[in-house]
Amino acid sequence: MSFGFWNVRGLMNPIKQAEVRQFVRQNNIYCVGLLETKVPVNNFPNLSFGLLPGWLWVSNYEHSPRWHIWVGWNPLLVCFNTRNSTDQIIHGDISFLNLGSTLFLSMVYGEHSFVARRSL
Repeated sequence: MSFGFWNVRGLMNPIKQAEVRQFVRQNNIYCVGLLETKVPVNNFPNLSFGLLPGWLWVSNYEHSPRWHIWVGWNPLLVCFNTRNSTDQIIHGDISFLNLGSTLFLSMVYGEHSFVARRSL
């Protein structure tokens, strides 16, 4: 089972989307975290739906219009449950459906300045 974490820097670009799809398929990724997507909130539903068909996604748009964290997972293999979300982090647990085991996962995209990062 594999997890992928990637600072994609501009997921609106179709080439970046193809790179993500290829990375996930080649590495048998079950859950992926994408950072700095630069995707406007109104494009999130359509882009995430088409990026990896059949996958489910959560983001932190409700907390941050600037720093976008996405977590996506293949619901046939794992289940992700968000426990907490802020402008810099998404905490949750991921359950492996075929193993019956769970682990905690945190996706972090920290602010650049020390003062803004303090809340982490």
